[in-house]
Amino acid sequence: KVRKGNGPQPGSNTAKNAGDAKKVERKEPPKYPCHMCDIPVMFALTALRRHLARKHSTNFKCDKPGCNKTFAKQYQYDAHMKLHSHRHCHLCNKDFKRKQN
Repeated sequence: KVRKGNGPQPGSNTAKNAGDAKKVERKEPPKYPCHMCDIPVMFALTALRRHLARKHSTNFKCDKPGCNKTFAKQYQYDAHMKLHSHRHCHLCNKDFKRKQN
């Protein structure tokens, strides 16, 4: 059967374009900057909370002088502390990172 009339056919492009006029624009959620770092990224509120928890967590702090790194997990802190454990030679006053030296 062929449909008679001047209206848009069900499979034609004009039927799809007729619904475009009813689109409602969504408001973009407000964006917030991170107050702890100077990155030029603006975050949605939930993303900012996640960023603060992951990047600026202060659960585990390195207490070595001159090192102000913080870690969210114990295993990350332990791996970092191994970097500070240099072996010191009492003969030549050198610090070595590996036990082999």
